[in-house]
Amino acid sequence: MIDSIGSGASNSTTSNNANNEVILAAFEAKRRAETCPACDPELSTLEIEAAAAVREVSFAVQNISVSEILPRTTELMFLNLTTKEGSSYCIELTIKGWRIASNRNDCMNGGFAAMSIDFGSKFLKIGLVKPGVSMEIVLNKESRRKTPALIHIKDGERVFGDPAMQITSRHPTSQYLENYPHLSLIPTNRSTVALPFGEEAYAIETVLAMILSNAREAAEAFAEQTIKDVVISVPAFFNQAERLAILNAAKLQN
Repeated sequence: MIDSIGSGASNSTTSNNANNEVILAAFEAKRRAETCPACDPELSTLEIEAAAAVREVSFAVQNISVSEILPRTTELMFLNLTTKEGSSYCIELTIKGWRIASNRNDCMNGGFAAMSIDFGSKFLKIGLVKPGVSMEIVLNKESRRKTPALIHIKDGERVFGDPAMQITSRHPTSQYLENYPHLSLIPTNRSTVALPFGEEAYAIETVLAMILSNAREAAEAFAEQTIKDVVISVPAFFNQAERLAILNAAKLQN
């Protein structure tokens, strides 16, 4: 009798738990549908809460999806979120909560690509990240991994990298090298300098921007798409003025 009663109580408890799970699942499904009708039904509660939080500052969430490229673990993931207003966000989710990581709607999905430039005192290296490519060093036109950080300008024509290095031996008095500064620098009213090229003079930021632009062209040719995101590293011994010059040069090239 006791076994029978115990068994009946166990069955009743199991049945109640099952009913509760069905009710909770139905409630959760309703909440998800109200919060984001087009969302993936497999999204976690934290992901739905992130969508709901963004909804507070936007009209409504139109779509949400998990990034295909960025890390996805039990403690970290990235979401693409689009609102009905047309706004887009890249949301970072962690076990501690969430934040809007970017106002871009790619999270490195689709055709997104980013590049890095290791800008040294003599050479530079270009890295590329894109869907299907975790990290790749971009080869220059000479199929080399590093490129001299040089530019040659004559009669409006610009030559970069290894070809510019070859020209230096032919025009030793028309170049500026740190150890052999044949060219006289021209002070500017911005506490920087300009370099004379023939009858024209270019601000140092403009010269650096030309080099960065050439690096981006090489990365875009390798990636076969437009690149707007870049990370630039400089030597640790660069002073604040040198770092600022690199930053301003990057801004000139958008």
